[in-house]
Amino acid sequence: MDRDSSSDTNTAIFKAQIQALIGEISRLSTSPDPVETPEQLDALEQQIHALTRQLADHVTALKIQQSIDGETWQDKSHQLIKSQPKKQRNVGKRRVNVRFFGGTRLRIEVSYYTQKSTQKKGRGWYPSLILLGIHDRCTPTLASEVSLLSSALCSFKEAQHLLETRGCCLNIKTLRHITKRYAARARCAQQRDEVPLSMPSIEGRRVVISTDGGRVRIRRNKPGRKTKKGRRYLHTDWKEPKLMIIYLVNEEGRLEPTFSPFIDGTLSGPEAIFGLMKYYLTQLNITQADKVMFVGDGARWIWTRVKKLFSDLGLAVTKVVELLDFYHAMEHINALAKLKKSWSSQQKKTWTKKCRNLLLKGQLDTFLAQIKLATKNAKGQLKTERNYFLRNQHRLDYLGTEQMQLPRGSGAIESAIRRVINLRLKGAGIYWLEDTASEMLLLRSYYKAGRWNLLKNMANVVTVES
Repeated sequence: MDRDSSSDTNTAIFKAQIQALIGEISRLSTSPDPVETPEQLDALEQQIHALTRQLADHVTALKIQQSIDGETWQDKSHQLIKSQPKKQRNVGKRRVNVRFFGGTRLRIEVSYYTQKSTQKKGRGWYPSLILLGIHDRCTPTLASEVSLLSSALCSFKEAQHLLETRGCCLNIKTLRHITKRYAARARCAQQRDEVPLSMPSIEGRRVVISTDGGRVRIRRNKPGRKTKKGRRYLHTDWKEPKLMIIYLVNEEGRLEPTFSPFIDGTLSGPEAIFGLMKYYLTQLNITQADKVMFVGDGARWIWTRVKKLFSDLGLAVTKVVELLDFYHAMEHINALAKLKKSWSSQQKKTWTKKCRNLLLKGQLDTFLAQIKLATKNAKGQLKTERNYFLRNQHRLDYLGTEQMQLPRGSGAIESAIRRVINLRLKGAGIYWLEDTASEMLLLRSYYKAGRWNLLKNMANVVTVES
């Protein structure tokens, strides 16, 4: 059987199966048998939905087969093949099992190419499937659904169970593979700047930026002997993923509901997270904003890089506001008071309340005088607390930020840490491979920010891995 007749046969099979499914659905709709119990209704509804899912998958498969057999699509495939750095050889058409959104696995006849210089098996690819966003033998809609559920739910096991309820049976290993590869493609497209954010203008708007770190446990195999069951002993050290958030505030100083925030994270350290900030802020044309506020806790790794970030972006000094999170400042005021062993409980309480009022009223000189007086001849931890405020004294203008209707706390990033990291990546007995944790961080960030469609565009960019 030649190539064209093979594809024609496949098309004819799909058409016959489509007609059979339509006939079965029609038979159920015209059946005189009554539905008398909830159990019967449940069974009927399950049967009809299973048939309609199969029908949708077969129609989709038919359209894919017809498209890749068309002359226009052949030209597109040849263009993609010619764009590769090494010459490609057409091995002929092969039947590829593709899993569809409804869970059905169907065979598509498609041309298989390999590099002329390699003799290794498994090094080929299917240009026609790549052009349609079909990676890992599943459609882009299914890959998106698998990745979404794997990141949104508490575990891969839960995602597997939910997919099974609608007829899509995948094992945990396959779920992980699809999810990791989906995230890797999205991150690759982001790094290559292949998908513009296409955001509305932020001219005259007020932008708030914040960053912080969470905690996840990363597992590494220990060298040496294995357990009696043949398993490796593990290192499960803590590592700090860095997370960032960029959002707009309205005239009341609240989160702008019409603008979904940008959330993203990395396990690669401070320079990497500030690199992500620079990428997003550049895409947003941040120089058009009216005010840009950076709010965070007192971590040195944050504030030693903020000035360079704004300088690299070309932001005018008059537009920039740096603020120490008010609630972290209060934690340090309370910590300082507790270190004063000579004070009574009432004196500590009174002093703490006085410092709070001074900060909120903008009386910074008086506040700093109180700090210096309380830490006179200080040593050890008391000196550390004093230096915390002296180092951040130009970031304590809470009255000014209130007058500008800007937030005085970093609650947005604290919430993001909890929703993105703590509720999925952190937990008792949860250990991650570093690359898996990094990819889950990306998926979870975009999901919680309400930007999954942007992630889908990034993951579906046509690229061919070498």
